[in-house]
Amino acid sequence: EVQNDGTNVVQYSETVQCEENGMINVASLLSSQATPTSDGNLRPIKHRPTFTEDQIATMESIFKQRQYLSPVERESVASVVGLTPQQVRVWFQNRRQKVKQFLTQKQ
Repeated sequence: EVQNDGTNVVQYSETVQCEENGMINVASLLSSQATPTSDGNLRPIKHRPTFTEDQIATMESIFKQRQYLSPVERESVASVVGLTPQQVRVWFQNRRQKVKQFLTQKQ
C-alpha cells in the first residue's frame, strides 16, 4: 500500500526479500528516491541537468540563428555541447517559451 502524507514522502508497509541482506524495508529505499504517480505506482525522481556556461552560450548563439532544430541538427548540437538530443530539445522548447512569455508581458 502506498501512502502519501502531503509531503510527497512515499511509505510502504511491506518488506521484500533481498538475497544478500535478508528482509529489507521498502520505505527506506524509496522514500527519497521515488514519487507516486496518479495511479499509485512509483516513478524514480529525475534530477535536473545543470548546464555549464559554455553549453548555454553555445545553445544561445544557435538559438539566435534559428529557434527550431531538425533532428539531425539536434544530434549535432548535442554532440558539440555534450548533452543528449532530448536535453537539447527540451532546452530549446523552454527557451522558446521564455521568449513567448517575455513578448506577452511586454505588450
